[in-house]
Amino acid sequence: MELNGVLLGLLLVGAVYLAWRDSMRARERAVSFCRKLCSRHEVQFLDDTVALTRLGIRRDPTRGLKLHRVYEFEFSTEGQSRSLGSVILTGDRIDAVQLPGVTNYIEH
Repeated sequence: MELNGVLLGLLLVGAVYLAWRDSMRARERAVSFCRKLCSRHEVQFLDDTVALTRLGIRRDPTRGLKLHRVYEFEFSTEGQSRSLGSVILTGDRIDAVQLPGVTNYIEH
């Protein structure tokens, strides 16, 4: 009976670790993409970070159920004001990025 509890605990720790690692990879992908996009459009990517604002599950027709994440980030066009952009990921695929006033970008 005690062995079952230990195994269950290890499985739980492993599942938490895998979820955390997946979340960190998605966040780093969003940061990297936003940094490059802002550079391409000659706007400043502020604070060099993104914030998770929505998390859900979506069905991807070709890959099954995937986590759907929406991250927001701040950028500046002239260095004084802050604007809010967003990036949408389904699994590890970037579906859309918005830079209001600059561009709306959709990756296929």
